[in-house]
Amino acid sequence: MRPALFFALLMVPAAGCAQGLDELPVSGDAGPKKDTGSIPVDGAVEDSTPSDGTPADMGSCTPPAGSPCSVFPQCGCEAAQNCVVANTSGKTSCITAGSDGVHEPCTTNSECKKGMQCIAGVCVPFCTSDSDCTISGSPRCRAVQYLPTGSSTPADVPNLKICLAQCDVLNPATVCGPNTSCFFPYLSDDTTECTAAGTSTVKGGCASNDYACAPGYICVNDGDCFKWCRIGFASDCPAGRVCTGFMTPILKGGVEHGVCAY
Repeated sequence: MRPALFFALLMVPAAGCAQGLDELPVSGDAGPKKDTGSIPVDGAVEDSTPSDGTPADMGSCTPPAGSPCSVFPQCGCEAAQNCVVANTSGKTSCITAGSDGVHEPCTTNSECKKGMQCIAGVCVPFCTSDSDCTISGSPRCRAVQYLPTGSSTPADVPNLKICLAQCDVLNPATVCGPNTSCFFPYLSDDTTECTAAGTSTVKGGCASNDYACAPGYICVNDGDCFKWCRIGFASDCPAGRVCTGFMTPILKGGVEHGVCAY
């Protein structure tokens, strides 16, 4: 019988880790444990009205109802500002744009360039369809999801779609770049996405930081870093380890993926 390995918190903080929705979880079993109702924006939501009191030029773009700006295409904010999704209801807000580019590490939305938001510890571009995604690999445009309070079914965050990189969990650097990792945000298909990474490769290595595992590893159970592997490929795991699948099989390119069990 296959051991019952569970996704603990792929995009959500492990116990004791205070991670806000600035790094909004994507979906499925990896969703957040509760609906906090907001995405922290560096501690505050900035006013979207220019300092001279003149509303920003909307052009031909129409922001979502009740919101001051649009994330894609970008409009409604000053030139030096970035429109981001501010909470799980999909309301948007203008903040000062940062300098971090695609898949560069971030801890707040204010670190990302215009047209991007901090998701899973890296800056990712907004989109409305696959054709909007021009990042490397074969990216897909997907809705960011969260787990509403009292529900076991993930829900889409309105107005928030991002480009998912379609990276290789065993070799994330090829698409994601250095110091990043890769995981499966949706257990229902083979979509993969880049995430921030650390250096740990041991049990307990991600107990207080979801992104502490080294590239090619994933945080599972109660905060243990496990190496990704392919079922049936003995060479993927170190001597004495066995590639073990999850209770819900995860497939990529028709190949089941798991982790090298201790």
